[in-house]
Amino acid sequence: MYAKNDLYWIYRKNNGDDRLSHRLPDVTKKFTLEVMNSAINLCPKWDNFLDIGASTGHYSIPFLHKFRKGTAVEATSNVHLDNLSKKYKNLTVRNGFIQKMDFKEKFDFILMADVFEHIPETDLVDFVSRVSFLQEAGGIVYILTPNPTFCGPACETELFHDGGKLDHFGHYKHYHPSEITRLFSEHNYEKIIESYEEGILKNYFKRYVFSISIRDRKYSKNIFYKMISPIFIWIPQIAFNIIEKIVYHNEWKNKNNDIKSMSYVVVFKKLK
Repeated sequence: MYAKNDLYWIYRKNNGDDRLSHRLPDVTKKFTLEVMNSAINLCPKWDNFLDIGASTGHYSIPFLHKFRKGTAVEATSNVHLDNLSKKYKNLTVRNGFIQKMDFKEKFDFILMADVFEHIPETDLVDFVSRVSFLQEAGGIVYILTPNPTFCGPACETELFHDGGKLDHFGHYKHYHPSEITRLFSEHNYEKIIESYEEGILKNYFKRYVFSISIRDRKYSKNIFYKMISPIFIWIPQIAFNIIEKIVYHNEWKNKNNDIKSMSYVVVFKKLK
């Protein structure tokens, strides 16, 4: 069994998002990684994982340090995943949709962070069926998706796929937890973990954490900044560590509060 926050410290150490500063990584995901850590501890073995909708691969990185190998799937290619596949030899990157992919193996753990909301209702049954096909008994599925109680209908947000600002990879629907549970229950999955996260406080601090970290990475290419930044970089580092504690405490306190949390987390285990 892995230590409670093992994944989080790997995430911080390896700075899973290459858009951010290595000196000032994202410190707002401690609770998220803690739940993921609990989920992988429920796996029968740590052989391989599948990260569907991997984005930059920021979540794949800590898993690559725990599982023997992994596969990151993203609808279209991006430079972040391409770079990761060169750095980590135990990572396979594939582009497209899993419904149209052939896999030669089953996956012990399937990660879907910010994926479900991008699936049209007409495709959802086939999608869940495909996920089930990719796992044997004991397989674990982790889902992080918008909480409809907090976010409201997808069609009422600027992220809606047909809102004129985004292409077909926008949000189709913010699915209710009961809908997701019912679909996976029909494929012999049992719900074993559920919680809420991404409260107002986390999203408030996250804007500043990302803004400062991105700027530090950008300015680090400047020779003058490289010379003087070690003098004062300890100030934001201390501030980030304080933010980490504040956000984690608030997220833990509101883990069962669907009114104040933007995202819903549910973990399933396949029974047979």
